[in-house]
Amino acid sequence: MEKFKEVELKLYERGYYVFNMVGIYNDEYEICNGNGNIVKDHLDLKGLNDFLNNL
Repeated sequence: MEKFKEVELKLYERGYYVFNMVGIYNDEYEICNGNGNIVKDHLDLKGLNDFLNNL
């Protein structure tokens, strides 16, 4: 499994942005497209890797 920064960079290169969620979901992430729309949320590092691998 890749590290967070590596996954974040690869998603960015494909036009996606990764944000850390806040509040009680502080250990989860959401992915937004170039228009700022949330594509997928409540992801951990494995979920980010799975999303990247499915692109």
